[in-house]
Amino acid sequence: MKQLIIFFSAIIISTGIYAQGGEQKIREKKMEFLKSRMELTEEQSASFWPEYQEFGRMKNNLRIALSQNRMELKKSGLSESEGRKVLEKEIGLKQQMIDLEKQYLDKYLKILSYQQVIELYRAEDEFNHIVMQRLKHRQDGGGPPAGRH
Repeated sequence: MKQLIIFFSAIIISTGIYAQGGEQKIREKKMEFLKSRMELTEEQSASFWPEYQEFGRMKNNLRIALSQNRMELKKSGLSESEGRKVLEKEIGLKQQMIDLEKQYLDKYLKILSYQQVIELYRAEDEFNHIVMQRLKHRQDGGGPPAGRH
């Protein structure tokens, strides 16, 4: 989860990639990568991808709300009650994220095997690691790192 937040932050921060429509390219590459790793049947694929994309949209909306709430936390001069409200909202948003993850795990398990869901999580982590490495390498002035495509 933390890697996913870092992943999307790096995408947004990396204006060169973002400006060139790279976010969509990354999403497409991620989908290809996950598809190859999960070994989905056609039936599973038809059911899974709409759920996965919906989960991604809902998770992104929660991330945006968390980010906005964090900006409130950074404000100086919050009263005791304002500070408490912002902190409670932070915890509430984090709980919503956990609830959303549980909800979609249940949905995924109606479509996929446990092994496929585990492979989904592993593949997401691996993909995010690859993207982060490439972004870091590019920010350091190089092209894509050798040996990883």
